[in-house]
Amino acid sequence: MRIRNRAVFMFLVFGFPTIVSVGQTLGQDSDTNRQIISLMARKKTGDYDNYTNAAFNFRLGVNGNDAVRNPRNEWDLLYGSISLNGDRDWFTVAFGRGDRSRIKELGELNWTDHIEIPVLPACSEEDDSCTRVMFPSRSSGKSFTEVNAHVARAAIGRMYLVHKKNRDADFYALFRVEALEPNETCRISWKLIPSPEQ
Repeated sequence: MRIRNRAVFMFLVFGFPTIVSVGQTLGQDSDTNRQIISLMARKKTGDYDNYTNAAFNFRLGVNGNDAVRNPRNEWDLLYGSISLNGDRDWFTVAFGRGDRSRIKELGELNWTDHIEIPVLPACSEEDDSCTRVMFPSRSSGKSFTEVNAHVARAAIGRMYLVHKKNRDADFYALFRVEALEPNETCRISWKLIPSPEQ
């Protein structure tokens, strides 16, 4: 009886444990391990480049000056570096130089929803769509995001899954756009999650 009471107490205090595997869902019933970060759309003119405020490292949980001071910093997510007809509200994950990372929009979701976590395979070495930004031909009938596995459109209330994969890292992160000032700033809530591949 004492063990059962302790389990109930742990559930009430810490929330339902997160379990992720293929074919299961992620239930985020508490704020544990979730963090908030603001990103500025990347702007580069002359000597000015706000790259450090547009880029984000999930493992370190930092950007801006905090990221610059960390020698292990490399970007995982970048906001506003692509402009399509003046629209800079795009996310990219690291690509090129052996980085095979991918991003996928999961739809309009809240953290309290049961979130389907799909396996998001890293781009293969033969797939050149993860090494550069490509524009689909009109005849292909494909959208910009269909030919760029490392690009997603930023939109308020949308949830995104990132699979970071390179020679030094292999992990999953989940984030949600909480606020967006078009072409200027984007605030996301995020957390690292267990890989659904295991």
